[in-house]
Amino acid sequence: MKINKLLFSLSVIFTILFIVGRILSQHNNTAIVLNNEFMLPVNVSDGIITNNDLTDACFTLQDDAQCEITSGWQVDEPGFLIAFVITDQNGDVCYSTCATTITHTFQLTLSKGTYQLNYFFFNSADRLTDLSGTYHLFKSEKDLLSYIDRVDFPTLSKNGTWETEFTIHISSYTKSISPLIWGAFAASMIAWLLLLLQYNAYRKEQEHTENDHLLSPVALCYSIFALTTINAGIVLSTLIELLASPDDTTGLFTNLSLVRVAICIDLTGFPILHLITRRIPACSPAKNRLSLGDFLQYVFIGAALCGIGTFIGAPIHLVVSKLVGADSSTVLAQLMANSSIPLQLLVIGILAPVFEELIFRKYLIDRVGKYGEFTAILLSGLMFGLFHGNFQQFFYATMLGFLFAFVYLRTGNVLYTIAFHMIINSSSVLITTPLALAYAKTLSTLENPIDIFQTAPGILYFAWLGFLGLCALTGLIILIIKLCKGRFRLQKGPDTSAKHGAISLVFCNSYVWLFIMISIGLFIFTYMP
Repeated sequence: MKINKLLFSLSVIFTILFIVGRILSQHNNTAIVLNNEFMLPVNVSDGIITNNDLTDACFTLQDDAQCEITSGWQVDEPGFLIAFVITDQNGDVCYSTCATTITHTFQLTLSKGTYQLNYFFFNSADRLTDLSGTYHLFKSEKDLLSYIDRVDFPTLSKNGTWETEFTIHISSYTKSISPLIWGAFAASMIAWLLLLLQYNAYRKEQEHTENDHLLSPVALCYSIFALTTINAGIVLSTLIELLASPDDTTGLFTNLSLVRVAICIDLTGFPILHLITRRIPACSPAKNRLSLGDFLQYVFIGAALCGIGTFIGAPIHLVVSKLVGADSSTVLAQLMANSSIPLQLLVIGILAPVFEELIFRKYLIDRVGKYGEFTAILLSGLMFGLFHGNFQQFFYATMLGFLFAFVYLRTGNVLYTIAFHMIINSSSVLITTPLALAYAKTLSTLENPIDIFQTAPGILYFAWLGFLGLCALTGLIILIIKLCKGRFRLQKGPDTSAKHGAISLVFCNSYVWLFIMISIGLFIFTYMP
């Protein structure tokens, strides 16, 4: 027992060292290249800007780096039509684009050297055509003409010569691998090995009589699973960053990153979890069929829980992102916006539901169900939500985890929860995300945002949101009716006698807290700027 406590303490220490090292390694590779604020004169005649050349700024990179460039204007106008051009010291164009915006952020990978960042106003199709011919703003003439057809060249309301506050911020992230990342990886591997030693010691012990240890073997296995996926992610992320560029227009980087998610969880974490949990006694719930009517009712309830969870989680996610200066879009959202839809459907729509339901429903509940349905549902939903690693998804994932756990306990068939999960993920891949991207792209070309309701992307997007809202409202009504009728009454297990005992069983367990600590590390990594 003393050896187990020593191993556990060392595991906690090395897990903390891993988290701290991972944070320091991120900041070690990030540098502020340029941060300028100045007043910019703007000449406007009849609502048209007459000074075409806006500004330029030079910056130097000491190493090959991924750069994030942000610019913005403090002005009460609908937006400027701006061309962004980056040239190297030989005058060759490294990057170019255009947008209608008050603020603009873009990322790209640049080699060591000195660069000039140029901004140009364009207020007509002829001016845009000239700029495109000089700086290759579009890949083809067809793309140029398509942009001209979409954009409404705006007129400004304030004529004369006036000034606007203009800011340029450039930060770089070097692609060189910091020694700290390998130190963090080594600490994580040591913690992983220490947990395996504890698992081996628990396997040799056939009796666990103390309350603190009832869930320890299961929670220990899930802590090993979490560290396994994290360690695999570190290795694969490092390889991907060295092999592909985040601003690669072919989508290689985002596609590889999406494949990485599947490899870490499905092909690495799950096999390890299967091997270490097979010696823990398991008992599946009794088999019961679920009628089509009940199935649809649970789908509607799932929509309601998604809506409630998003309503809670989205504001918290935005506030935390703002406070720490991180990108408010989640890693998954970025991958879904830039990777291929067939790959998304495979990884997110099919593989994720199958493996996540096996991991957080069947394998987990079969081994903790004897402690009562409340314990099983609480642990299943909490671990499922925490493992997503961000506030945007945590609340609705936890609520869905509770629902999926209840359905599995009542049916004993994980295929039902896999089907629920597939419906939610696949609809996001095939409908929600494409409509949201089309909506955002169309909105960026409009002078008056209210005009979005007159466009096909705007109409379709809000129609879909209205449909989801109707489903959520229907699900909420069904949920309330079922609660009033006592349809969610939970059964006590043979090894626990009360709900409060189940709560203490979960939250007084050392290895449950170790899993929570590892998950907190995932949250920290998500919100690191």
